[in-house]
Amino acid sequence: MRSLIALTALAMFGWSPVEARPGIVVPSVVYNGYFVSNEFEPKAADSFIVIKDRAAFDRVFGVAAVMFDRSHRLQANTFRNQMVIAAIHRGHANVSYRNVHVTRDGTVFCVSYRTKQQLSALTEYTSPLILSVPSYSYSAVLFIENDKPVKSVRLTGVSRSMSL
Repeated sequence: MRSLIALTALAMFGWSPVEARPGIVVPSVVYNGYFVSNEFEPKAADSFIVIKDRAAFDRVFGVAAVMFDRSHRLQANTFRNQMVIAAIHRGHANVSYRNVHVTRDGTVFCVSYRTKQQLSALTEYTSPLILSVPSYSYSAVLFIENDKPVKSVRLTGVSRSMSL
């Protein structure tokens, strides 16, 4: 009974199941101020990738420079002990990401987040979520969007996405 009351109280204050994924919390940093290259999977509606070096990152992302830019970008030595995980949505909606949480369950990273879409019939958007996590020997990254598993990317050999 106490746990039901506690869960009800937490729900009233904006808590969601995304924040309660099982596993060990993994420190992560979210970055912004990047655009996605037109040459990276241009026909895909969504892309989910794991990047382990700066050269690969630079093939996918470019710096979106604007006046008075205060974007949080990767440091030069990020790939020394970290890897970058990214989810990219394309289409007629500007997608924003919030409540990003990374946990480790055995040998799998779980990246949980919520999305909010702002629809636009006339404009096409490419909206990336870019974050870094410590680089370890894990088998896969599981992307959980709005409480639903959407993709799993294996980390053995070349990282390829696969549907769940």
